[in-house]
Amino acid sequence: MISHVLNYSMDSGLPITIIYQGKDEITKRKIKVLSWQGDRIRAYCCLRKECRVFSIQGILAAVIYDRKRDSGYSQGYH
Repeated sequence: MISHVLNYSMDSGLPITIIYQGKDEITKRKIKVLSWQGDRIRAYCCLRKECRVFSIQGILAAVIYDRKRDSGYSQGYH
């Protein structure tokens, strides 16, 4: 399912929301997938406002971004 959502973002150019397990914390990110190679994706991260590389293994969940459902995103969640 996660791969389906990643492909959706890459093909459409639209953002998705991921829950990501980094080195020190779990974060919620809105990203646009730019490329996908092996177990890494390159994406524009709306939180950091720059291109970042994410490990597929670190993505705990991924959903198509929905502004109405994700209204708490701008209220301190990241």
